[in-house]
Amino acid sequence: MLRSKVGIERLTNLLSVLYSFMTLLPFYDSTFICLTSNSPQQSRFVIGMTIWNELFSVAFDARLTSSNNVAFFPLTSLLRTSVIH
Repeated sequence: MLRSKVGIERLTNLLSVLYSFMTLLPFYDSTFICLTSNSPQQSRFVIGMTIWNELFSVAFDARLTSSNNVAFFPLTSLLRTSVIH
């Protein structure tokens, strides 16, 4: 819980930067071009789910296979499968 004016200002600044990042990300990198028509909230959801899927699939695969045979899924393939229309 934030109790100081400085803490509230920092949180507000962080939220503003993150919102701007979600708005500009599809135009900055061609990997995220599929998110151009989405709102920042939808972009945040898709990117968050992509990261979540990537982390948990790699962790799950690491438990099932040996460390030499772990398959890593590229971010672009997960983005294509989880885009909200």
